[in-house]
Amino acid sequence: MHADLIFTRGIVHTLDPRRPRAEAVAVAGDRILDTGSSTEMLAYRGPQTRVVELGGRALLPGFYDAHQHQLYMGLGYRQVNARVPSIREILNQVRARAERQPPGSWIEGAGYDDNKLAERRHLTRHDLDAVAPDHPTFITRTCGHVMALNSAALAAAGIGRETPDPPGGSIDRDLDSGEPTGVVRESAMEWVRRVVPLPSLDQLKLAILEAADVNLRLGITSVWEPSVEPDHVRAYRDLEADGRLPLRVTMAHKKVLRSGEVVPLPQPFSGPWLKLVAVKLFQDGGIGPRTAALTAPYEGEPDNRGLLRWSQAELDAIVHEIHHAGLRVSIHAIGDAAIASALDAIEAALAAQPRADHRHRLEHCGLPLPALQPRLVELGVIPVLQPPFLYFDGGTYVRNLGAKRSRWLYPARTLLHLGLTVAGSSDAPVVRNHSPLLGIRTAMTRVSFDGVSVAPEERVTLDEALQLYTRGAAVAGGEETEKGTITAGKLADLVVLGADPAALPIEELADIPVEMVVVGGEIRITELPGSSGG
Repeated sequence: MHADLIFTRGIVHTLDPRRPRAEAVAVAGDRILDTGSSTEMLAYRGPQTRVVELGGRALLPGFYDAHQHQLYMGLGYRQVNARVPSIREILNQVRARAERQPPGSWIEGAGYDDNKLAERRHLTRHDLDAVAPDHPTFITRTCGHVMALNSAALAAAGIGRETPDPPGGSIDRDLDSGEPTGVVRESAMEWVRRVVPLPSLDQLKLAILEAADVNLRLGITSVWEPSVEPDHVRAYRDLEADGRLPLRVTMAHKKVLRSGEVVPLPQPFSGPWLKLVAVKLFQDGGIGPRTAALTAPYEGEPDNRGLLRWSQAELDAIVHEIHHAGLRVSIHAIGDAAIASALDAIEAALAAQPRADHRHRLEHCGLPLPALQPRLVELGVIPVLQPPFLYFDGGTYVRNLGAKRSRWLYPARTLLHLGLTVAGSSDAPVVRNHSPLLGIRTAMTRVSFDGVSVAPEERVTLDEALQLYTRGAAVAGGEETEKGTITAGKLADLVVLGADPAALPIEELADIPVEMVVVGGEIRITELPGSSGG
């Protein structure tokens, strides 16, 4: 049998423990044909074979971002970019939008972080009113769990002085007047989403394609889309049907839409490019905005333990419904109280209907304190971690939780050494750089951008860090027979790096260039010279 594509004279990190290293790889069609030495693989060469000489570059399985909002990331490219140093700069952008858009049309932005803004605070209705009084406007915090609204947006959403906090959410209020400041949190954001015009199907498809192109250039060949809605599924299915989906996507469908609408369970499906296999639930918020649910208060806020989205009885019932339907449960749980609640619900569902290989997941699993760790093992739940959070927000997390609890933030080494499957991801667009190589470096260093060391005991090795974004992510997705390692018979989803990560100082890993990306045996991205035909 002849190969269609052969990589030679490289450093191949297969991530397959049975054969972790090779020099060359042969590809036939959309599958890995074989791995071995260059001489062995060139024996598969035929008249139409393309040979790529790596010249000592590294070849790895394509990266799998196990929790990334690809569609929302694409939509964000056309919103106000609030990832700037100051409120003043955000307001300048909003003002410019207001001057271009007709009065009454919505202005949306995302990406600000009150902990990093020069003013060290959230935007308020008064800030936004000053530059867009005639446009309902809202800017979402980078975490996606907090919004800042102007007066027109508050009015459109029906939020006023007498509006009570919803279950699982809150409205920030002026201490003197009781009026909303414009900041709403968690489930209170649903009121806004109910009145904001939805993107068209064409806009959704364009967002997917633009974000997928960015992903491919980072070496990402598979994405777990953790929060899709019915229109999103239609957009993805249209692209798949037209042969335009450039990378592989596995989806978890929301049980509760961003508008707060509760929807029936989705019909699962599975194909080589697109799958829907899970249902997503939220049980808390984030550590940065202090809405992740904790058993002990946040530092400096004795009355704040965060927010649980569901009562235990409600969560138990929904998880049972999902589990009973044969779907996987995907629960956003960051704080230790939310993790405990999620585990209680999964345990109850498994007790009622045992299922050995359920692949239920905790998305984030940010603070699994030691008492919770044996339960993760016993229940076989998969933690899906975000190493980049520690780079971008590690200092904020330590300040919000204190040193003792911070010891257990995203404890990758402990969870791996307990024998758990652990997946790595970015949660983009929450982070401003979602390169897997940055995530891999951060998993190894545990140092934030401003030099804060976060639980250095949890540093992992290079092989362990690579595993998070390849084999571990594939197992978490239930796709380990198809993805995650360079093994004969698996899909030929590959990434060529400009240098071998094992030969570089850890500090340089995030700067390694991605020089070629292959999906299903087809070269999608190439910056690599020196390949030849026949």
